[in-house]
Amino acid sequence: MVQELRLPPLVTGRTSLIVSAANSIVRSKVFKDDRLDIDQIDHYSLSFFISATTIQITVFDEKKKRLLLYERYQCNGLSTVETLDEIYHDHILISAGFWQTVRVSIDSNQFCIVPSSLFSFEHQFDYIKLNSRTDPNNDAYRSVTHDHLDIAFVFAIKKTVIKWFSDKYFNLEVRHSHIGLNFLQMTYNQLSKKDGERVFINLGDEEMQIAGLNNGKLAIYNQFPIGSHEQQVKYVLLTIKQFSDSGQAADITLWGSKKSMTQFKVLFTKYFKNLTIGTRPKIKISPQFNEFESFELIDVLSVYG
Repeated sequence: MVQELRLPPLVTGRTSLIVSAANSIVRSKVFKDDRLDIDQIDHYSLSFFISATTIQITVFDEKKKRLLLYERYQCNGLSTVETLDEIYHDHILISAGFWQTVRVSIDSNQFCIVPSSLFSFEHQFDYIKLNSRTDPNNDAYRSVTHDHLDIAFVFAIKKTVIKWFSDKYFNLEVRHSHIGLNFLQMTYNQLSKKDGERVFINLGDEEMQIAGLNNGKLAIYNQFPIGSHEQQVKYVLLTIKQFSDSGQAADITLWGSKKSMTQFKVLFTKYFKNLTIGTRPKIKISPQFNEFESFELIDVLSVYG
């Protein structure tokens, strides 16, 4: 039996840690802008970023392009739907039903990138099956085309997750995405007309995202687990080798979590000659979020890029 967890009132601009009984959520971070106004929720978007172990939530003022809330939860043994139920039950904002839009971004290895000219909607299951295990009884399939990159990004999402959001926000548009798609959209927006070969890397706590673009077109995208120093450099060099001969001279932009940047930033700066530390997308962020470095939270903030 799951012990009920009562979340405390929202706090402003601090890190909080709630340790509960086994098989109950742990809220580890809460940052809130004082400008958040419940009477203006119809101008805000509510976004969920869901991995196997965490759920991150943001509230964003779409009109003023301002981040208003960031929260991070550890699932701590619960399923995604059980964690969402716990959050929804006690959260005064999440349970509101009049958001401008609701976004759900999935962080998983159940994805496949297909050239637009070869994409067929009827074969979404087959594309996912090429890269990872999937069960059509449990998984639904989504695809988003990106005209500028000339790709279709295909990904799976659990049917139970789709149903949960449909039940809770039945009067709203719920948009499904994948963190890989968000990352690629952000990196494309950072290209200039003069760019030839570019490499973009985001080092999360547990996973690395890496994309290679050549003359504005996607050459490669992948996700790798975070490993040793030797492994991470090898992953980067092997990825670059797939589309470029630049090797250690590649033009690289690097983002990451504070933990991973502490672990790898010096190594990458020493090993790669043309490395730049990335900054967050051009959105407004109040001093309440100052604990975050400008290179952090790209797995979340890329959706606004």
